[in-house]
Amino acid sequence: MSAQGPLSPPSAEALAADLAALREGAAVVERAADLLELTGPDRLRLLNGLVTADVKTLAPGTLARGFFTTGQGKILADFRLLALEERCVLVLPVGSGEAIRVHLEKYKVASRVEMAPVRDRRLFELRGPKAGEVMAAATGLLAAEIDLTIDAPSGRSFLLPEASTSGEMLMLRLRAGTDCALREVSPAAVEIDRVENGELLFGVDFSGENFPQETGREADVSYTKGCYLGQEVVARIHYRGGVQRLPRGLRFGAGRPPAAGTELLLDGRAVGRATSVASSPDFGAIGLGLLHQRGAAPGTLLEVAGGGGSDAAAVAEVVELPFGPAQKDEAG
Repeated sequence: MSAQGPLSPPSAEALAADLAALREGAAVVERAADLLELTGPDRLRLLNGLVTADVKTLAPGTLARGFFTTGQGKILADFRLLALEERCVLVLPVGSGEAIRVHLEKYKVASRVEMAPVRDRRLFELRGPKAGEVMAAATGLLAAEIDLTIDAPSGRSFLLPEASTSGEMLMLRLRAGTDCALREVSPAAVEIDRVENGELLFGVDFSGENFPQETGREADVSYTKGCYLGQEVVARIHYRGGVQRLPRGLRFGAGRPPAAGTELLLDGRAVGRATSVASSPDFGAIGLGLLHQRGAAPGTLLEVAGGGGSDAAAVAEVVELPFGPAQKDEAG
């Protein structure tokens, strides 16, 4: 089990089984991420003044999602915060951990907080509609060196085993005590599932040039928690006018999807790019993009710049996220 994934793509049969586990059963995924641990009595108070989510009273064993923002309200990084006993762990996009550590140190002042990168742990995610069933059966069998955090809205569980715990050993522990089929799935399946569900990634689908609301993750922004860095701008966008760019799904015509990063046009003018693309067994050639409002209405047909390349679709239909039965019926 590796966060880097296999060197070759899975077979069609294996991919179908992986997707079935993600959609209908339970699947284990190792996640590539920068991990930053915070200890000290002021750790949540410090974070609460720098992020969009209300984390001040986050209970051990629970999870919060949100964004670090600049004073101008733009995104520094998105995060998941795993609350544990006497500490918490920030799960950050790969490559952003040091920048966020420096950012926290800048605003730490006299706060009683210590922070350090986590290098002796691996992050696993247990996902799928039966993830809770698997975890409920296995929790008592997991060794003490495995920390567990639950994302209540999604039902996903996040596990932080010691680096010495192999993926195979983790799978054995999770399978013990339950009849539910549990599958270790390929990165290819995880990526298809991500695109189908409209889950945008920092550094791929959005960046430091974007505001939190442009990601479509309104639930990760609190408008009642009080002040934090960038709060005034974020609140003004929410209450006075909204954003110019919106996250949308893209359904391409026959053929493979164009390359990620390909420009999309309406009446000859750029409205965005295809930031992520995938070939879904159920939905065909699909993608994600942040589109200007004038080209973001569902049903709008966009031109794919350069025809999308050889054998690629030249037209993209804008669809709501996540991809659902309507797009599946059209793909069929």
